[in-house]
Amino acid sequence: MPAVTASRSRPQPIEAWPNHEHYVYRILSALIREPERTAVIGADLSLTAGAFAQSILAAASLLRQNGAAHRSTVAILTEANHPHMLTFRYAAHLLGATAVYIRSNNARSDQEMLPATDQAHMLAEVGAGLLVADAANISRGRDLCRDLRCDAVAAELDVGAAGESAVDLGRAARALPSADYGPHSRLLVTYTSGSTGKPKGVCQSYRGWNTVVARFEAAVCRPLPCRFLAVTPVGQTVGLMLDASLAAGGSVVLREHFTADGVLHAFAELGVTDCYLAVPHLYALSDDTRIARTDLSQLRHVIYSGSPAAPHRMAGAARVFGLALVQSYGSTEAGPITYLGPREHRDASLLPTVGRPYPDVRVRVCHQDPERELPAGHTGEIWVQSRNIMEGYLSDPELNTKVLRDGWVRTGDLGYWDDRGYLRLVDRIDHVIKNGGLKIYPATIEKTLMMHHDVSGAAVFGIRHRNDYEEAYAAITFRLGAACTLSELREHLSAALLPAQVPATIAQWAVLPTDDSGKTDKRRLRAFVEAGDCDRHGLLAEG
Repeated sequence: MPAVTASRSRPQPIEAWPNHEHYVYRILSALIREPERTAVIGADLSLTAGAFAQSILAAASLLRQNGAAHRSTVAILTEANHPHMLTFRYAAHLLGATAVYIRSNNARSDQEMLPATDQAHMLAEVGAGLLVADAANISRGRDLCRDLRCDAVAAELDVGAAGESAVDLGRAARALPSADYGPHSRLLVTYTSGSTGKPKGVCQSYRGWNTVVARFEAAVCRPLPCRFLAVTPVGQTVGLMLDASLAAGGSVVLREHFTADGVLHAFAELGVTDCYLAVPHLYALSDDTRIARTDLSQLRHVIYSGSPAAPHRMAGAARVFGLALVQSYGSTEAGPITYLGPREHRDASLLPTVGRPYPDVRVRVCHQDPERELPAGHTGEIWVQSRNIMEGYLSDPELNTKVLRDGWVRTGDLGYWDDRGYLRLVDRIDHVIKNGGLKIYPATIEKTLMMHHDVSGAAVFGIRHRNDYEEAYAAITFRLGAACTLSELREHLSAALLPAQVPATIAQWAVLPTDDSGKTDKRRLRAFVEAGDCDRHGLLAEG
């Protein structure tokens, strides 16, 4: 963990930046040290380290001129995964300000812009005094700010020549005002809708973010610099991984969204060494016949998370990616919780688990009422304590009281410890289907469905009837060329589950909608089914 700590109003000498606790100082130090290397590879804009450093310093100056400072909030509105998403977050954090991305939240694809009413609500709730937008979004930004106490600024930066020298950058860096922040100062507000559909602003501190970035930097990004590929929104989980890669002297590749073509090209042609994927992305790559012809020799880490993974599918992925495969379980509220390492992926008995806690993370499995810790083998709610947990939800003291307890955060996930000390997830508390007096766990049914070799995707959720009776509905997708019928799939479930666990309806869909983190969007699926609007959205057959 870097040792140099920030001190309010005291200038930070550039010589101290390589070991500074503030992650952006370490990023700038690495960029300035080798200004001519490539640091950022975007879809339409690539930057050398020198040009990227200059853009961050210029952005910090622009934000400062427009009132950004400690305890102020800067909203960022750009095209999906544009380099400016990083530039302006780093600039805001250099000034000790809070940053918030308003393009989307994780209930939607980052390709799909949130409605203006939602964005205006976010701006008002965080109290943003400044919105910075790229050329494609500045008109929208000005419209949003018109009725708010917020100024919109165009992100027009002259990033200079590619060969900007370290000396010139150092001179510009020394002119930068020192960051004025405390460890519990608000660094980021991340909007997440979870499973309810109601956007919630999760407040993250400088202490928490700096801790996670430093841990990832030491564990994954050293001793050799990495080139990290991002295909999920940089405003979510992958953001801290990109920060760590840049702080360790590496580079990043930004893509607007996941496509198998794009990822395979990045592996083969762009020298990608590390990447973060959602579980459905990993399935798609493992099933792609071109993966066998793709050079994966430079890959060091393929990190996946976001939703429960079918063990037999992970066994197949492990055969493809070998010792590069790493599972990470966590949440926006709790940060990284557990991991399953590359060698553990070779043990088939561990693939149904999410691994063991990170060294500085404490995990308890608790009974809900009365609240008490449970022994191994007993299912309860997962509670987490670490330096990485959120400071709380924005403007929701009632929810904070429910979720935050004496330094612990309640995840809302159900799980249990196995006899080897590995954590096994069961489901989300709010996903549990109550059928009469029986609790049905959708994740258990989904895992059983995914064990069938013809099933490529599955989502199970409850449909409530007028008499308040809830039944399980299973939406599935078949592999191309699958011979299995829905009746045969029902027999497959009946052979493995209790009769009450077999869904009342099993329906075949052309595609299961996903959110921006790659998770199947059950909220949208349920809405389609309850509205009787399935055919228009891709439902192929029902049985």
